[in-house]
Amino acid sequence: MAEIKKVIATVSSWDTNAKNGRLTAKDVSPDIHINFTILQQKKSTNLNPKEGDEFEVEIEETTYKKQKSWKIISIKAMAKKLILENFAIKLHKEQIFDNANFKIENRMFMLKKRGEDCQVAFGDNEDEAVKKFYQNFAKRHKDNAELLTNKQVIVQNFQPDWRLAIGLGSGSVFETSITLHHVYGFPYIPASAIKGITHHYALSEAKSKDDLEAIKTLFGTAYDEKDFEENPVNPAILSDKTEQGSVIFFDAYPTRSPQGCIKADIINPHYPDYYGGNKPPADYQSPVPIIFLTVEKLTFQFMVGLHKGVENENIKLGAKGGDMLSVVAGYLKDALQERGIGAKTAVGYGYMKAQE
Repeated sequence: MAEIKKVIATVSSWDTNAKNGRLTAKDVSPDIHINFTILQQKKSTNLNPKEGDEFEVEIEETTYKKQKSWKIISIKAMAKKLILENFAIKLHKEQIFDNANFKIENRMFMLKKRGEDCQVAFGDNEDEAVKKFYQNFAKRHKDNAELLTNKQVIVQNFQPDWRLAIGLGSGSVFETSITLHHVYGFPYIPASAIKGITHHYALSEAKSKDDLEAIKTLFGTAYDEKDFEENPVNPAILSDKTEQGSVIFFDAYPTRSPQGCIKADIINPHYPDYYGGNKPPADYQSPVPIIFLTVEKLTFQFMVGLHKGVENENIKLGAKGGDMLSVVAGYLKDALQERGIGAKTAVGYGYMKAQE
């Protein structure tokens, strides 16, 4: 009976297209052949290995075409150190030169290329280590929110119905930008933007003085009743901005790797001379596309909570009634679905759909 060995083997080669490769182990010759089917059959957690990945392999000596070979009895992916690049630094901080000249054409090309190649920074979404990183991050963010609110928090998940353009006008080495976490580099939606759209939507639903009082309680903003009657959508703010609302809005972070979800899009000004005020619009003017980065098919975790010591009392605002958190969460959902968030909502960007 052939001897069965248990070894730690390293991926020495892997063909992504053919989905096969070889493992090299100390004192084992020849190399061990692996392919996607074997990994799948043996229930490996790493189905898309890269050179340098390690496996714990149980093998039995056999022959193939009269040559010594190894039959895999079992194979288990070894835990590996997760190293993710910071896409925010790569995008906004790296200097891009073309023959020592900082050219706009090169910047636009690189912006598009980085939108396509960002999976290098965010890791392979099929990788268990990457999955675990984002799952743990989302859980840690939720745990922190519960700690700050004495577990008075509502969690909702939303995904862009098409594409999301967040932070388009923020500072960048490019003409356009995207909001990215300064430590981890992934796209996120700031709490200030979430509070802004929810507040504005709730204000548009307000019909009475009692509704204004409810808005003051929830968001910490007071309005003049007379001014509200004249302009209910955008009345003048009375408060000196020192009042604090009962509700806390948290940043919305992705629940999984953004790998493959960052897409380059374009704004295409067809008549640049006309927009510059020099000439009338005409077909002979050359469009100069402006490339910007968007997010699609990425689920974000939204959370609203109450400050410690605040009771989750019943409240009525517009057509909605119930406890304060439920009312705010309901208006947040309506705002995301009906008005969107971020830039270019007038042309379909930023509209969200609820996820389980």
